[in-house]
Amino acid sequence: MALSQISQHYGKSKEALWKWLNSNEERRADYIAALEGRGFLHLEQIERLVVDVEAGWIGARAGDVAVRARTWLAGRLIPNC
Repeated sequence: MALSQISQHYGKSKEALWKWLNSNEERRADYIAALEGRGFLHLEQIERLVVDVEAGWIGARAGDVAVRARTWLAGRLIPNC
């Protein structure tokens, strides 16, 4: 779940939630670990997309768009990868 969705769910501003996350080092580390986990899920989905394109289940153009989008997302979520 994205930070904006969480803040909306609890009726708080995104900024307030961000301050709360960063007010405790353990909480911040947990949040970063969760982001990285989401990034690795995108990498796994990229692998599945490649298999689907190679098998002809999805078109090359659609696969390319999906792979590029997930690559960008994974790069944002796992900056050191």
